[in-house]
Amino acid sequence: MTVDTTPPTPRPSPPPGDKAALRARLRARRAALAADTARHAALSMALQRHLLNSGLWRASPVIMLYCAVRGEVQTSLLLDEAWASGKLVLLPRCRPGGHGVLDAVPCSGPDALIRSRLGIPEPTGEAAPTSLTREALIITPGLAFDREGYRLGYGGGYYDRLLQGGARLAVGLLFAEFLLDRLPRQAWDQPVSILCTEEGLLWI
Repeated sequence: MTVDTTPPTPRPSPPPGDKAALRARLRARRAALAADTARHAALSMALQRHLLNSGLWRASPVIMLYCAVRGEVQTSLLLDEAWASGKLVLLPRCRPGGHGVLDAVPCSGPDALIRSRLGIPEPTGEAAPTSLTREALIITPGLAFDREGYRLGYGGGYYDRLLQGGARLAVGLLFAEFLLDRLPRQAWDQPVSILCTEEGLLWI
């Protein structure tokens, strides 16, 4: 398997502070990037192509992706290629009544999506068994990641709980400017194994 292992250039970690303040700064930075729609789209496309051209992608029959919202790295190319090539695509759905819990739900295409009350496209089918999720290559969003694979999300702990259940491999998608030296972390935070930016893939 040939994978581009050129490490993305890390950015210095932000000054110490609580996660809420750090999230606010990163949200503002990401909103500024997203406002430049042409650059955001170009970076997202380059990033997705790095993953698509990897042996890691080709060797994964089950892929858990996400539908990008609020300036996240776009995943439309990954979704289209996964569906077209016959991969089993899982998408996350917040479990009703299960605070902070994501279900992985098989999704056959965009027609099987509806918008949640939070405005996030979610699949409509039955949740996959945990055993299937453990076979998946899980693609995770985040506000930022660090060089040890730890991520800063939105504070709900959804992906930490999902990754605690086990995954074949987890990949964090991020723009290179959101790769930091070290993020604040707690004992329950779950790192990913691989980072993918517009500069390439980095195995942790």
